[in-house]
Amino acid sequence: MTKAAEFVELDDDELQNRIASARRELLNLRFQLATGQLDNTERIGDVRRDIARALTVLRARDLEEMEVELEPLVLTPARRIPVDESGGVDTDADLEDEEAHDHDHSDAEAEADDDLDGFADDSDSVDGEQDEDGD
Repeated sequence: MTKAAEFVELDDDELQNRIASARRELLNLRFQLATGQLDNTERIGDVRRDIARALTVLRARDLEEMEVELEPLVLTPARRIPVDESGGVDTDADLEDEEAHDHDHSDAEAEADDDLDGFADDSDSVDGEQDEDGD
C-alpha cells in the first residue's frame, strides 16, 4: 500500500502511469478471485484505495490550477425545528399537528368517486348483447 505523501511527490505523468498499472493489477486480481486462484483478498482493497488516493491527488492539483475555493458543506434539517434566541432548539415550541391542516381529505375522495361514475356507462355489454351497429 502506498501512502498519499508518496503520490504527492510524483508528477502528473508518473501518477497517471501508476493509476493505469494499479487498474490493470486490480483487473488481474478480480480474475484471480473469480477463478479461485487469489489467496490474499485483502490486496484488492489495498489496490482500490491506492487508485483512489492517486485520483484524489490529481483532482486536488486540478482544483489548485483552477484556483477553486471550496465552500463548506451546509446541512439543513429535513423539517424546520424551532430555534430560541441563544441558537439552541426551542423545546417549548409546538410542532405542527395534523389538526393544523386547512383542508379535508374526504372531499377529494368524494370527487374522485363522482368522476368514476360515468365510466360504467361506456363499457361494452357483458351478456353478449349487440350494440346499435350490430357488431
